[in-house]
Amino acid sequence: MNSGIDLISPIAGYRLIEQLYSGSKTLVYRAIREIDRLPAVIKLLNRDYPSFSELLQFRNQYTIAKNLRLPGVLEPCSLESYRNSYALVMIVLAGFFSEVEQGYRFGRVALSLLNQLNWLEFKCITLLWFGCFIQHRQEALRAAIPTAKQGYLVGMETGDFLNAGYCVSSYSIFHVYVVHTIF
Repeated sequence: MNSGIDLISPIAGYRLIEQLYSGSKTLVYRAIREIDRLPAVIKLLNRDYPSFSELLQFRNQYTIAKNLRLPGVLEPCSLESYRNSYALVMIVLAGFFSEVEQGYRFGRVALSLLNQLNWLEFKCITLLWFGCFIQHRQEALRAAIPTAKQGYLVGMETGDFLNAGYCVSSYSIFHVYVVHTIF
């Protein structure tokens, strides 16, 4: 198991800013591409010496994501060699996070894929981002309450306690705003 990437240890052409996710199999970082200063997201395997099967699976994820071409979805721009593994690089275009409608559609697609593939590793964080930051911009706040609760339950089941904590916190806050009137 890798203890995480040292933010000083370079990935050629990128400056790592912060860690966004740390799971049992992968790490995700926010970065800046040095040549043009574009924001990027970089996904890495969380092992110093991944198996051939893990490397093959990671390359397949890149190939599938590269060929999806869905509007509003971060498209991988490259698969870079990094240490004994790969770095999956996605460039974040400026309008991505401000496009609420596309973010909502992307969140729905992401949750659908996670459910179809029974991929629990990313479900808690996906429910967190979708339910707590996007869903209430397109639906009533009441609709985000079960999403946050489901994120909490999945996080507790998979051991993603940090994001489960964020989900239960959001669940509580949403519940207060929906059930209790302020005036």
